[in-house]
Amino acid sequence: SIREFEYNILRAKNDYTNIMRDKRLFYLFLKANGYNTPSVFAYTKDGSIYPFGWRLTKEWDGETVPVEDLLQKRGSFFCKPYNGKCGRGIFILQVSDVIRINGELINQDNAVEYLSSAFKDEYVIQDVLIQHPAMAALNPSSVNTVRIITARNKVSKQVEFVTGFLRIGGKKSLTDNMAGGGMAVGVDFGTGNLQHFGYYFADGGSRRVEES
Repeated sequence: SIREFEYNILRAKNDYTNIMRDKRLFYLFLKANGYNTPSVFAYTKDGSIYPFGWRLTKEWDGETVPVEDLLQKRGSFFCKPYNGKCGRGIFILQVSDVIRINGELINQDNAVEYLSSAFKDEYVIQDVLIQHPAMAALNPSSVNTVRIITARNKVSKQVEFVTGFLRIGGKKSLTDNMAGGGMAVGVDFGTGNLQHFGYYFADGGSRRVEES
């Protein structure tokens, strides 16, 4: 609810991790600060879809949108739990002349049942991000990303690079994280090139893969 949003925003004044944990708040934070980010146009709760607006200081003016209406809107939609991690519970809905969930054909009745069940939890519904063909060539089922970790130097007061790595999703995975079967390859900050080996999780720990 909006009041829950307000409560989280107040808490976030003292703990900025709350903004990052709640994907709805994080989206609003990024938009308000001019960052380019995939649009979040709705969130769900108790099986209902709520159009996502900017005015968080009062109750919603409009009504909820039934699942059936979403299935009348052509396009691709990335659906994920608002506070999820490691890609758990995510799925892609594609609506055209046919309906697909995670690439699998599904009829209207089964799609309504699937979405109604999933949306009993709190989800965000986003636009699907289309990546560069060079990144898609690494693994087309996931958006493969570069994660750069920085830290603020207490002495110089400057933000410095700590490490960075390219994340590549596993075969048919929708996510690029290692917890979902993906691989991480280090980035050389001096050259901008990838290192000659990567790592993925195997039974009992991580495993190194050499360049082939």
